[in-house]
Parts: sequence; C-alpha cells; structure tokens
Amino acid sequence: MILAQRIALAFAVLAVVVSADGGEDDCSLVVEDFNLPLSVASIFVIFIASLLGAGLPGLLSLSNHPKVLTTIKILAYAGTGVILSTSIIHLLLPAQETLSSPCLPDAWLTSYPSYAFLFCLITISLMFMGDYMITTFIMETFKKKEATIAAAASDESNSAAGSSIAGPCKVHSPCKDLECGGRPLLTVTPQSHLQYTAVILAEISIALHSVIIGLVLGVAPASEVPVLLIALTFHQMLEGVALGSAAVDAGLGRKAYAILVLVFSLTTPLGTAIGIAVRSSMNPNGVDVLLSQGILDAICAGMLIYLAFSEHLNAFKSQAIWLRQQGSMLVTMSCLAAFAAGVSVMAVIGVWA
Repeated sequence: MILAQRIALAFAVLAVVVSADGGEDDCSLVVEDFNLPLSVASIFVIFIASLLGAGLPGLLSLSNHPKVLTTIKILAYAGTGVILSTSIIHLLLPAQETLSSPCLPDAWLTSYPSYAFLFCLITISLMFMGDYMITTFIMETFKKKEATIAAAASDESNSAAGSSIAGPCKVHSPCKDLECGGRPLLTVTPQSHLQYTAVILAEISIALHSVIIGLVLGVAPASEVPVLLIALTFHQMLEGVALGSAAVDAGLGRKAYAILVLVFSLTTPLGTAIGIAVRSSMNPNGVDVLLSQGILDAICAGMLIYLAFSEHLNAFKSQAIWLRQQGSMLVTMSCLAAFAAGVSVMAVIGVWA
C-alpha cells in the first residue's frame, strides 16, 4: 500500500512538472510549418484589395452625376460603420487579449485591471485636448485671413469708386458672402481643414493597425494562412473604402488622395514582408512583442473611437440636412443600412481576423 501511494505521488509530481513545462513552452518560440509561396502571394493579393478599396471612392468622385455622388455619400456612411467596428472589435478587443496574456510578467498582470482600456482612455482624452487646440488655432487663423482679405477687397472697391462707400462692401465692414468686391474670400474653409486633420489621424491609426495585422499574417503557420488571407482581404478592402470615402468627403486634392491610397495599400504588405523576414527569430509570445502590439492596438483603438464619434458620426448628424434635401426615404434608409452593414460585416470578420 505504501509503495502504491509513493508511485501515485511520483506520477502526480511528474504531472505537475510536465504541466509547468508545457506552460513555459506555450510562451516560447515554436517554429511551425510555413507556406512561403502562399505568404508571398498574400502580399500582392492584399495590396490589390487595399488599392481597390481605397481607390474606389476617388474613382467615383470623378463623375458629377447625382446618383454617383449619392453613392459616395452612402459609402461614407458604410465607412463610418467600418471605422467604429474596427476600433472596438479589431483593435480594443485584441489589445485586451494581448495585454492580458499569461506570457506577460505577473507584476504587469496584477498591477492594473486592464491596461488596454487605460491606454485607450488616455488616447481618447489626449485626442480631445489636441482636437480642441487644433480647432481653436484653425478658427482664429481663418478669422484673421478673412478679415485681411475682406479689408483689402473693400479698400480696392473704395479706391476705384473714389468714395468711402462703393460696391457691395463698406469700409471696415467684413464680407459675409463668398465674394467681396468681385473676388473670392477664402478658397478653403476651416471645416475642410478640420476634416483633413481627421483623415490624416485616421490614416495614421489604420496604417499602424495594418502593419500589425500584416505582421501577424507573415508569421502565421501554413494551416492558418488561407483563412487569415481571405479575412484580411475583405478587412483591408472595407477599411480602404472607409478611408477613401472620408478623404473624398473631406475634399482632399488628387495628389494628397493618391498618396493616402498608396500609403494605406502598402502598410499591410509591408507588415507581412517583415513578418516573413523575422519569422524564424521573432517570438509572437515574447514580452516585448506582446507589450508593443497590445499598447499600439489600444492607442489606435482610442484614436479611431474618438474619430468615429466626434468627426464621422457627429458630422453625419449635423449634416442631416443633406438627407432631408434628397426628399427620398430610400436614400435615407440606404445610408443608415450602409452604416449598419459596415458595423456588422467588420464585426463578423472579427471572428477570423
């Protein structure tokens, strides 16, 4: 009996040791089967998908047909849904999982309930303060420009007429219309500058996120690449549509739009190429990798959440006059359905990527 108890105890101790070793192995670098041809092909597939998605709104904007312009607006609503869903499902949730990984030190895991939400909250707060200061600066700058141009136009009108009052402008009276004395006041509005800023910030956050998911694809084992590739192809195409629609709606110039599309299209392939290059040496469960990926995801999530609510959703709510001007319930329902579709599709894709 004593011998049997000792044997049982020995097996129990052995089981505990094996379990402990297995836990450490879960966090160590494990080189699995790798499909190099498919991984390399995925670089070009995702590049083309990203290029098509981001470029589509710009191509549609070349037409002045009312139905085409309505289509762009509908795509903008869908894009807002994509951005909102991406920020929560594809960024904040993975950040929470990554920063709660058992491969991280206990000191990190026990020091705060959720670092992902903390970094996201800090980012949203900083975005708000930065947005307020940028908005104030832009509005003050444009007020000074408007007053200067209006005064110059008024002086020209007065000099030409040889009197203190001539034409539609009076001395020291700022013009309220787009033109004063037959010349335009401001070719760019403060609102357009704020929209440009929002698009640039969205580009930065989406680009960082795209590099990370490209890196994940680059180091993925052969068995996971096909599913990841399909999911990320649709993921990048929809994000491209969202970014392109926002850029068109903000009135970005062709050159700036082309740069935006090119940068977005190259980010995921770049991440994939880096992943392929460092696959044999990079440990996805390493502390430095987990912290970098999780913190970046949380920061990008905060940026997109703020932009989704403050810039995109709020803009559509404040510009609801456009929908009323259409006088069509079909257009209204199409825009709202597009928004819901953008949210839903990206949420479903979150199952795989």
